Amino acid sequence: MKKLLLLFTMILSISIAYSSVLKLVPEDSKAVFVMKNVSATYDQMKTVPTIGKFLGEPFSAEITFSSYIEMYLNTLDIKPDAFFKSLNTDMAFFIQEPKDSYYPFGIVFGPVDKVQDFTKAMEKILEITKESNISLKSYNKKIDGKDYVIFIQDDKAYATLKTGLDTSLVKISNGFFFNVNASDLKTTGSVYIKDGFLVGTASGKINEKEISPAYVKKPQDYKFLGTVFGVSGFVPKDFKVFGDIVNIIVDYSIIEKVLMSSSGFELNGNLDINLKNTGMLDIKSINYAKINSKSSIDQLLPVFKDNNIKYEKTSSNAVKIFISQQNQSSSSSQPKQALPEQIFYLWKDGDNFFVSQTTANDINTMLKTSKNLSDNALFKILNSKVPFGNLANLFLDISKLFEQYGEKGEFGLLFSVNHTSSGNIKADFILK
Repeated sequence: MKKLLLLFTMILSISIAYSSVLKLVPEDSKAVFVMKNVSATYDQMKTVPTIGKFLGEPFSAEITFSSYIEMYLNTLDIKPDAFFKSLNTDMAFFIQEPKDSYYPFGIVFGPVDKVQDFTKAMEKILEITKESNISLKSYNKKIDGKDYVIFIQDDKAYATLKTGLDTSLVKISNGFFFNVNASDLKTTGSVYIKDGFLVGTASGKINEKEISPAYVKKPQDYKFLGTVFGVSGFVPKDFKVFGDIVNIIVDYSIIEKVLMSSSGFELNGNLDINLKNTGMLDIKSINYAKINSKSSIDQLLPVFKDNNIKYEKTSSNAVKIFISQQNQSSSSSQPKQALPEQIFYLWKDGDNFFVSQTTANDINTMLKTSKNLSDNALFKILNSKVPFGNLANLFLDISKLFEQYGEKGEFGLLFSVNHTSSGNIKADFILK
């Protein structure tokens, strides 16, 4: 449960106009995430179409999650209704100044009506942290006559720190706020609900040596296959952290060397989604990764050999790659069944590599018949509120998925990053 709470908090990034929970947060915290009125913010999020439809009809995720949470609370002898009502409060999560790779953290709740009942309930929920050798001590504090609860991992270190977050950083009245003040990353941002949209913004620093702002073009210059599109003139030196994301489109091991010498990359894909009579979704995908690089096909062949990747060179600028899949069996008593190899096509066109499970001819045919990104109905709506980034962009249109469940309309998100000046970037996010 604790992991779910922290994950939820960090993904949505939190806070709002001045709240007294900030008075209990160390001013030199390495990271702070604040949420204004947990219950109210959750209810507001359901006004965002994508979130509302996912939690309610037709997916009914809220009912499923609530049932599991209620069962868990009952096992801890916590009354679910009373506990959910007590979440009508603010919450702050912070990480203190680290020492010797030790990152103590704390969580603040308040104001709380029935502070003793709330504290006992949270202590039971946070009991699971002891499995990871983490012990949290709780303290009650009064601010302006109201009760607050703080759970501290290192109470001795906390007692020596000056508390009180700089409230000038918080400039929104609902949603979430975060501030990261690490040596290699400094950023401040917020996520909030406005007019049925989940809107986010953040500013920070970036290494100028890792960006190519000129790589990104205008949205009318890109074809959109139908579901996801991404483009970036930012290629980190250590790209492995994004390996799992790239694997969604193409096997990361194929393009790692190319990415390391690249000045930009592009992802484009379409999911053909159909709901069967059985209630199961039949999903077929066509997608590609495009990487700008001066390397040649022949320079990549040693990489394939070193990683025991089977390949067949089909022309001077094209390679067919065979990726083995892990064997599996339906039970421990049955022998493992060999899965067919996954086939990827790698080809070079000008200064760009393309990687796909679809042939170059089929990709080119689809691109010729596809509409421009700027003509997509959802993109038009989101781009009217969030600018297309000059450094990086991610656009996701999942309207077809909702349409299979009888929900018509536009559903999806746009995330963009703009290079504003030397070493500075601004990121914007919007979800409909």
